[in-house]
Amino acid sequence: MRRLRHPVSVLLLMLGVILGTSGDQEDREILFIRPPPPSYPQATSNHIHQYQYSDPNYNQYGHEMEYQLQHQNSLIPEIPSGHSGDTISDPMSEGPGLEPPSISCGYTVDGSVVENGTISSPGYPDNYPAYLACKWRIKAAPGKKILAAFSEFDVTASNNCDSDYVVVITGDPAVGGTSTKYCGKSPPKEIESIGDVLELEFHTNQGDSCRGFSLDYTIVTKVVSCGTKTADVQFEFTSPSYPRALANRTSQCDLTVSHDCTKPVCQLRLDLLDFKLGPPTAGDCNDDQFIVRANDPLPTLCGDNSGQHIYVDVRGRSETNLNILSMPIFPKPVGVHNETDSSRTIIHWLNEVDPDRKWKMLVTQLPCDCSVSSLSVPKAPTGCLQFYTGIKGEVKSFNYEGTVKNYEPCWNGTEPSCGGALHTGHLNNLDYTACVQSEPGYCGISYRQADTGAFQLSGLRGDNVPLPVNGEDLCHDDYLYIPRGQHLDDVTQRYTEERYCGQVLGNKLAGPILSFSKPFVVRTKTDSSEPHGGVAINNRGYKLSYKQIPCSVERPNAAAFS
Repeated sequence: MRRLRHPVSVLLLMLGVILGTSGDQEDREILFIRPPPPSYPQATSNHIHQYQYSDPNYNQYGHEMEYQLQHQNSLIPEIPSGHSGDTISDPMSEGPGLEPPSISCGYTVDGSVVENGTISSPGYPDNYPAYLACKWRIKAAPGKKILAAFSEFDVTASNNCDSDYVVVITGDPAVGGTSTKYCGKSPPKEIESIGDVLELEFHTNQGDSCRGFSLDYTIVTKVVSCGTKTADVQFEFTSPSYPRALANRTSQCDLTVSHDCTKPVCQLRLDLLDFKLGPPTAGDCNDDQFIVRANDPLPTLCGDNSGQHIYVDVRGRSETNLNILSMPIFPKPVGVHNETDSSRTIIHWLNEVDPDRKWKMLVTQLPCDCSVSSLSVPKAPTGCLQFYTGIKGEVKSFNYEGTVKNYEPCWNGTEPSCGGALHTGHLNNLDYTACVQSEPGYCGISYRQADTGAFQLSGLRGDNVPLPVNGEDLCHDDYLYIPRGQHLDDVTQRYTEERYCGQVLGNKLAGPILSFSKPFVVRTKTDSSEPHGGVAINNRGYKLSYKQIPCSVERPNAAAFS
C-alpha cells in the first residue's frame, strides 16, 4: 500500500532513491511527515525532520536526518538552537523581506498648544491588532511636566512581558528618568515625567490580543517648595502646603536655582502670582522678608505683592538663592476692661495682620542667547528691575495693596468702623527702575494715576490740599523719576519736570504726564524712614496706567492717548 500523498513526500522519495532505497518497496519503508499548519502554508520550519525505515535491514538509516528547504530560490534562515520540531516558529518575522502586517500608529503631542488629552491603543476599545510597534511622544513647553494615568489597561500577560507590552519612559536616566515595561492588567497608578517629555511605546506579536489601553495625560507646571535645589527652566515655587496658610511660627524657606553652564543663564524672572507676607512697619520689612541673593542688591520685599514681578541679574553665577523668612503673628486685645465690675469686661483677641500668609511665584530662567530659548518670556534691558510689554498696561509700587485691620476706633469690638482696612504703604530704601518696551511705531508714552487716591508719595501740604509737587528741591525723599515729563498742554515741552511726588500726579497741574524720551522708564526712589509708624498716612505708593502714543500723532493731539 502506497502512503505517500504529500508533496514533500515526493521530495523525500527522491532522496530515498539517492540513498539506495526505492519508493516501490512499500513493505520496507514508511515516511512520516508532519504537514505545516494551515495558517502557514509555506512551512512551520525551515527543515524537514526525521524519516524512518521499518525494515530491520535498514536500521542504519533509522536516525534523524535534516534537509534544508528553500523559499522562492532563497534559503530560509536557520532556526535558533533550542527549538524542537514541535515548535511553531514565526516565519513572518524571521524570513528576509517578509514584513509582518501592521498599521500606522503613534504620534507627537505638542504641549505648547495642547494641555491635556487621551492616548489609546489602536482599535481600542476593541482588541488591538498584531505586529504593532507604536511610539507616542508628549513634548511639553519648557519648564512644564506631564502627569498621566491609565483609565484602562488590558495587555496580554507573559513572563517578563516578553510578548505584548507597553513601555513608559519618564525622562533621561541621567537626571532620574525611568524606562519601565508593563503588561497584564497592572499598570502604574500615576505617571509623572522627570522633564518636559513623556514617551509611550506599544509592541505586540502574532498571538492573542486584548482590549489594550487608554491613557489620560495633563501638562502642568512643575512645583517645588522649601529646601529644593532645581535646574528647571521654569517652575512654580510655593509655600509649604499651598494654598493653605503658612504656619504661624518662625520659619525659614530656602530655594536654590542652579544655572546651566553649557547654555549660560543671564536673568531670572520672578512672577509673584500670589504673594502675601507680613506687612512692613513704618516702611521697613522687620518681620517677614523675601530676599534674593544675586549679583546686584535687590529690594527686600514684604506685605502684599501679588501680581508684581522682578528680574534678577545672574550672569556668571552657578546658582542663585531665594530666601523667605517669616515670624509669628500675635493678636492684640480689643474691647473694654472694667476694673470695678468684671462682669462688664469685654475682651477680644484679634489679629491686625491677616494670618493668611502664603506665596506662589513662577520662576523662569532666561538664557543669555535668545536663540536657544523657546520661552515667550522676554529678557529685560540692563538696569530694569521690572519690564513691561504691550501698548498699554499698569505699573504700581511694591505693597501698594498691603493693608492691616484698624482696631484703634474699637470700644468693645463690635462698632462698624472696627477692623477697617488701613494701607501699610510703600517700602523704604528703594531705588529701582521699571521699564516699558517701546512698541514699533510708537514714540511717546502717557502715565495717569489709576484713581483719585492712587498716588501718594509724601509731600502733603500743611493745609491738607493734594497738589502736584515737582522738582529736585521739593521731591528729595520719596519720588518718581520720569524723563522729560510734561503736562498735556505743554506741547512745546517748555516746562518739563523729571521728579514727581506729593498726593497727586501732575506737572504743575494735576493730570497725566507725557514723555517722548526713550527708553520709556519710571524710576522709584524712597528714603530710609517714614514719619508715621505702623501704617501709611500719606505714603501708600502709586498705581499708574500707561498708554503708548503712536509716532503718527502730532504733539497737540497726544492728549487723546492719555
